[in-house]
Amino acid sequence: AAALTLRGYAERMADWFGQPVNLKFLPWEEWRATVSADEARATWDHIAHSPNCSIAKAQRLLDYRPRYSSLQAVQESVQWLIDNGEVVV
Repeated sequence: AAALTLRGYAERMADWFGQPVNLKFLPWEEWRATVSADEARATWDHIAHSPNCSIAKAQRLLDYRPRYSSLQAVQESVQWLIDNGEVVV
């Protein structure tokens, strides 16, 4: 499975919701002015520290096989949030 960019996640999740993708890119400072300081801090921390890891060694040594792709895990998590009233669609 290939790694997914943030743009890739946004495009695939829009498709999952049956919606056209509607992305608008802004310079960081301009975007930061549109959200709360806490949201900006959390977003920066996520983007700055998002790791890109390989499971190749675990696959080779332990015969590890993931049950979910990263996108499947996100979709199942979002579905749970919807089903439990945490996200309204």
